[in-house]
Amino acid sequence: MALAPGPWALGLCLAAMEFSRLVWNVTSVSTRQRLIPDAVRGRVNSICRLLARGRMPLGLVLSGVVVSLGELFLSRGTALVLPFWVAGAGSMLVAILVWSAIQRGFAGISR
Repeated sequence: MALAPGPWALGLCLAAMEFSRLVWNVTSVSTRQRLIPDAVRGRVNSICRLLARGRMPLGLVLSGVVVSLGELFLSRGTALVLPFWVAGAGSMLVAILVWSAIQRGFAGISR
């Protein structure tokens, strides 16, 4: 999204992001429904939703902090794009750090 040259490209980025979110939600909820016993499935889904939705305000505050700090060294326009770069770098770092655990988890799921 940080590299989108205009509104149409940004719209395509947002559409791709929402589509990937849809695929992730279907995959993660389906996997959870297969693995979690019926007796605790509602509680587990509630915790997952709390963790997913509960982090959104934190991300909003952190992006404001990143923009404020970025404005000390960069122009306002560049500082406004900085949270996208920071989030992308953080996502890549987390993916690299947990990739082997994710692979082990999916390998352990019986078909």
